Amino acid sequence: MDSTPPSLLLSLPRELRDDIYLLLAQQQHVFGSTPRNKDRSLRRLNKPLKAYIDSRIYLPVRAPSNLLGTCRQLREECLDTISHLASSSTYHHAAAAEEEVAISESKSACENPDLEESVERARDDGMVRITLEIGRLIRGNMGAVLPTRELPSPRFLSLLPMLSRVRRIKFVVWGGYDWWKGPQRRYIRPTTSTTTTTTTTGKSGPSSLVKRAPLLSSSSSADKTDKTDGIASTPKQQGKLILAAAAEDAKPDAVSVAVDALLVHLPHIEHVAIDALIYAGDYWNWDLAENRWEGLEAWLKTTVHAHDGSPVKKVHRRLIACEPMPPTRGVVFYHQLEEVQEQEQEETRGGAAGCSMIHVQQGHREVPEDFEDATAASDEEEPAFTRIN
Repeated sequence: MDSTPPSLLLSLPRELRDDIYLLLAQQQHVFGSTPRNKDRSLRRLNKPLKAYIDSRIYLPVRAPSNLLGTCRQLREECLDTISHLASSSTYHHAAAAEEEVAISESKSACENPDLEESVERARDDGMVRITLEIGRLIRGNMGAVLPTRELPSPRFLSLLPMLSRVRRIKFVVWGGYDWWKGPQRRYIRPTTSTTTTTTTTGKSGPSSLVKRAPLLSSSSSADKTDKTDGIASTPKQQGKLILAAAAEDAKPDAVSVAVDALLVHLPHIEHVAIDALIYAGDYWNWDLAENRWEGLEAWLKTTVHAHDGSPVKKVHRRLIACEPMPPTRGVVFYHQLEEVQEQEQEETRGGAAGCSMIHVQQGHREVPEDFEDATAASDEEEPAFTRIN
């Protein structure tokens, strides 16, 4: 005969248990994906460095570990409650403005990852945040090396029980010069989903129709190549043809590849925010196009897909010039909002079907030259959308 007494916690209504889970929730934390190498042996330091797609993972709230190890029912209920809190657009940690965020040691391309973490934290809005480093060298005692980042980190995989339940997530991108300069080739996700819809012709077609606006630029409709002889008539047009030819031979956009590799593990994502950060000094000193986003055309035109291969319902991309030294400041000089809109189609012989169109809005502004001395609050605001399609 089983003499184990019934659990007092499980005897409470689910609503009361959820309140208990919230009271036991732990504070925000930043996890490093790879521990710093503390080995001082030059022979062992000469080995290839291990690097992963994600560099840091920020959780605005964490589930209490003691409850997660109690039983399966409490584990599932606790994870559901905490992940729902992390996905809430109205959630903000009560003491987030005052408490110091704990940061696990990590190996990063930045010599001082805590400095970059402060820049990222200044724009936190309660979402789970994953930091990506694209095309950045890792410097060590033996020089610098460009690591290969192809797999999610063990830390990311260990946090999947909670991450796989969130609906909103932010990716922060620290890109190197080559990524900002471009051009890259648009990333096309390998077809793994069998979901199809019926088009107006009654044939089986793709599950989504993507409508995108051209990137904002200062060129007019008159700046086009002469189609009669295929020769560009101006140096500006010749430069565009050179960039287009280079893009055909370029590798797929690294940010799109990295984001897609992580999203396949996150089945419930509905809202993705992607912030690409660049130091203000690099913004002005790197040899980039006049419109800094022109080299990122492939990334800006690539659709972000969810776990099942359908477009993510809402994607917000921002390009931000930042100053990491206290007080940390940033200026959004370009942003793009993409929202999926479902549209109905007329019935056909093949049946009734619908398609999804992506509504794109774009806005940009100039970064002030006196960035470090500027104190206007308007510089912190996002530019208004000037192009809507």
